[in-house]
Amino acid sequence: MQAGRRLYPKAAELVERAQELEQLLLPDRSAADLRLGASSTIGNYVLPRLMAAFLAEAPGSRFRLEVGNTWEVMEAVRRFEIDLGFVEGPCLDPDIETIAWRTDALAVCAAPDHPLARLPAVEPADLRRHGWILRERGSGTRDVVEQLLEAQLGTMPLTLELGDTEAIKRAVEAGMGISCLPMIALQEALERRTLVLLPTPFLRLSRRFHILLHRQKYRSEGVERFLAYCLAHAG
Repeated sequence: MQAGRRLYPKAAELVERAQELEQLLLPDRSAADLRLGASSTIGNYVLPRLMAAFLAEAPGSRFRLEVGNTWEVMEAVRRFEIDLGFVEGPCLDPDIETIAWRTDALAVCAAPDHPLARLPAVEPADLRRHGWILRERGSGTRDVVEQLLEAQLGTMPLTLELGDTEAIKRAVEAGMGISCLPMIALQEALERRTLVLLPTPFLRLSRRFHILLHRQKYRSEGVERFLAYCLAHAG
């Protein structure tokens, strides 16, 4: 996510009020012009469908979406570079309002010919004996997976760190290790049988997505409308 020119709260508000006045002159008043930032899973698998559905209801709307890791999205919100941020990890910045959004299920996956995929049952000790492939540090998925798994399994051997969920899937499919990834990102690979889920009923694997807004940022009608739409379609 590229760093842009930082606007201070008053300047940012004046710019956005001017943009909203321009919006009022457009033929379709229901249209919105929004700058969004999202961490990888949300930006690649969740927001595209939401934006498409919103566009069907508000033709003429325009989105600019930047995808980065959770830290980058939080920085973009803090610097007034985007209207709304969508992240997979928690945000404790006092200047940022954090709205709990939707629950996301995670699952442990492996290649079909991985030794763990051949076992009739997988035990916690089995997961500690095999190498893991995880996202890079700063990723919301990495933070949540480490917190969930290390709390329940202890320290796990890390084989590889990659900056993209799709790259992790390819590495797991190649037999380089196992991983814990969002179910929404695994559906296609599971249908193709290039990945399989490892049964881990002893693990609790879920997290919450959050929507971020700067507390001092002016919220245009378009921002409020799309925020309400996302909250209404949280399922």
